[in-house]
Amino acid sequence: PVRTILCGLLPAWRTSRTDGLVAFKGEIVVGVPRRRPLGLIAQVVMSFVLLLVAGTFVQALVRMQTADPGFAVEGRLYAFAFISTPGVSPAAGRQIYSRALEELRALPGVQTATQSSSLPFMPTASNCAARANGPRLSITTGAVDPGYFRTMDIGVLAGREFTSSDTPSDAPVVIANEHLASRLWPNRSAIGEQVQIGCDAAKPATVVGVVSNSSVRSLGEPPHPHVYFPFAQNFSGGLTAILVETSTPPATLIEPVRRALLAVGQGMRVYTVRPLSEHVEQSYSAIRWQTSILTSFGLLALVLAAVGLYGVIAYRVALRTREIGVRMALGAGRRNVFREVVGQGLSIALIGVAIGGAFMVMLGRLLGALD
Repeated sequence: PVRTILCGLLPAWRTSRTDGLVAFKGEIVVGVPRRRPLGLIAQVVMSFVLLLVAGTFVQALVRMQTADPGFAVEGRLYAFAFISTPGVSPAAGRQIYSRALEELRALPGVQTATQSSSLPFMPTASNCAARANGPRLSITTGAVDPGYFRTMDIGVLAGREFTSSDTPSDAPVVIANEHLASRLWPNRSAIGEQVQIGCDAAKPATVVGVVSNSSVRSLGEPPHPHVYFPFAQNFSGGLTAILVETSTPPATLIEPVRRALLAVGQGMRVYTVRPLSEHVEQSYSAIRWQTSILTSFGLLALVLAAVGLYGVIAYRVALRTREIGVRMALGAGRRNVFREVVGQGLSIALIGVAIGGAFMVMLGRLLGALD
């Protein structure tokens, strides 16, 4: 008996892995194996994960495109300028840029003109800020000229803007954004308060103004502590960003602005005169490219999975032609046969979707932990 049982195990095991045996005119028609094609399931998983990731990137892109940067974009022009003459002192450089701004303000269609050490969404210097004997906060910094907040339409909530009297010989002053002021002085006004700037050798400065929050590093970022220095007190040469508010389309003033800056002379070099809107769009060009690549790969993987799924179903139906014929002869309806055939393909797809969904849940938790 034991030998008989052992000899029957192999045929029974092979039969359990099939859809059954069908007798037809003395022949035994063996059904199709029940094993699911792992390669096809992997294709479904890959296409599902890629499409979900692409959808996440699309949501981020839409959020960035519709986010309020906190400053005006339309009707603004920017340029990068550099004084290439060697030996120009910071004082002489400030005078050269002052003349350049005067030339720009005299152009038809120009309403205001100002300058800063950089533009939003450019690499920004990191520093530390703290009250006397208080905890330090990580901040970003930038140097701006008088009129910067008016040109960029950034609201001054308290105090004043920088003026021409904020010179290198005067006491250091700063303007804090709303987020930093609420962190350091949550229950009182920040105007007139002393703030220590620096991570190693901190230096005191007086807060003379508080402005509304605006995006500094990227669009849609949460509010981050930021400090503005007077351009005159922090200019030591290097590339300077010039911002112009126009009453006409900015593109029409590109060449006039370039010529006006070059006419200043003194070794003035001009780079990249463009509308500010192009700079903002360029800030999320990388995520737009990543979204298009992921979407393309996801759709390609989905097409390959669909073709493979169709091939598997067609192959299984071809192998089971006799079995299906016998079942229909014995009374099985078309709906039952169709449901069984399509159900095999759907089971593969559902397994792939379930595994892909589990991967996305784990990936989301991992990204959330790293954020």
